[in-house]
Amino acid sequence: LKLQFLYFIGGGEDRKKKRREKKMDVNVMFSADQIAIPPELAPILRHYTKAVLRNEEEISQQGLNKWTANYFAELGGMPKVFNSDGSLAQRMNEAVGNGYEQRNDI
Repeated sequence: LKLQFLYFIGGGEDRKKKRREKKMDVNVMFSADQIAIPPELAPILRHYTKAVLRNEEEISQQGLNKWTANYFAELGGMPKVFNSDGSLAQRMNEAVGNGYEQRNDI
């Protein structure tokens, strides 16, 4: 009876086969040193931080998220996303009317 029980539990060959078939994920991060940061990011963040400090009053009225959206839109040569009062700009209102969903929790 004892030998039969061990025979049914066994399954060792199946487990070994599954381990062999399992491939190692090469995209696993083990440390922060593995993250590649483009060298162009440092000056962008430096200029953004300086702009935030220079425009604190405007940011307090509009909110940091909305001000940041406008900052990077202008940096990319696009029109502002939000008006100075924090409302969605006219261009964006038209886009919302064309099938984009407007979020008020931004």
